[in-house]
Amino acid sequence: MATIAWIEDDVNIIETLLFPLERKGHSIKKFGSVGEAIGAIDQLRHADVIVVDMLLPPGTFTGPCGPYPGVDLLKHLTQSEKIQVPILVLSVVKSEQVLDQVRCLGILDILRKPVLPSTLELRIEAIVGRTGAGSATA
Repeated sequence: MATIAWIEDDVNIIETLLFPLERKGHSIKKFGSVGEAIGAIDQLRHADVIVVDMLLPPGTFTGPCGPYPGVDLLKHLTQSEKIQVPILVLSVVKSEQVLDQVRCLGILDILRKPVLPSTLELRIEAIVGRTGAGSATA
C-alpha cells in the first residue's frame, strides 16, 4: 500500500478522511503546518502521494506567505525542492484564480472540501495506480 504525506491542520477532517485509508493499509504521515512539512522534506520526498490543504498555518515557515499558505508550500515543493511525488490538493478554496495558480505548478489533482471519504480514497488509489507508487509495499 501507499505512504501518504498529509499536510492539513484540521484534526476533524484528518480523522474523518484517514480512517478508511488506514483501514486499507495505507501509511499516513501527518503534518499540521507549512513549516512542519518543509521541516520534514525528506519524508515528503519518500511518500507515494502528498495531500495538501490550501489554508494552512505557516508555522515556522519563514519564506513569503500569501493569503493561501498552501499555495506557497506547493511552490516551494515543486519549484525549490523539485519534488517528483504526485500531489493532491484538498481544500475549501473555490477561487478559480487560486486554483489556476495550483494548476500552473503542474498539479491537476484537486478535490474540494467537503469530500466523501470514498471519493478521496478512489482518487488516491487512482494516483497510486497511475504512477505505480506504493507497489513495493503492496
